[in-house]
This record gives sequence, C-alpha cells and structure tokens, in this order.
Amino acid sequence: MNVHQVQARTDEVTWPELDIAVDWNRENQWQVNISELDVDSLKPLATLANNETIDEWLSRLNPGGRIEDIRVSQLAGTDSIKYSASLKQMSLSQWGCYRDFLMFLAICAVTLSVLMRECR
Repeated sequence: MNVHQVQARTDEVTWPELDIAVDWNRENQWQVNISELDVDSLKPLATLANNETIDEWLSRLNPGGRIEDIRVSQLAGTDSIKYSASLKQMSLSQWGCYRDFLMFLAICAVTLSVLMRECR
C-alpha cells in the first residue's frame, strides 16, 4: 500500500506532507517506509507513552528538526524488528546535555520496540 501527500496535525501543529509505503504479507512479514516527520509535530504523541521520564526529557531538551527516510521492518519473526532513519537539522535547547540526548534517543528506541510488539 502506498499513500502519498497525507496531511496530518497534532495539537494544531501541521505535519509536513507524508508519503508512506507499507508492505505486509501472510507470513507476518512487513515493512513500513515514511518519507519525513517533523520532531515538533511528534512531541504531543509522547503523552501516549504515559511516561514522566519521556515528558521530562522532552521539556528539558526541547528537540527540534526532521526525521527522514524512516524504515521499520520485521522480516524474520517477531524478534527481528529493524529500524533506521536520518536526522536532519536537529536542535536541542541544551547542547551541554548531548550525552543525555543520546540516552533519550535510546529510551525512544526501546519505547518504539515495546509499542511495536504490543501492536501485534
């Protein structure tokens, strides 16, 4: 399935136009590709995790920028989730917290993995 020029918004923040490609088969193998997401647009979605640590880090670091060429797949069983993306024009309110930002990214990656497993 290919979807082009999707228009979305979160808490009145308009997202860039989305191009999404999804490939799913009967063996529960799947791939999702998303062209681009704006970090500011994604921030309101953090409330879905219901995690004070994520909320605290978002408030403290105030990340900005774009996530491009997002690829997520599961091609070899339930423990084979792979994902990649490119970060563009990233910004933080406190660059002195770069190590903390890397920890935040790790928390987001783990949260994404958990959410993906729960969605099965």
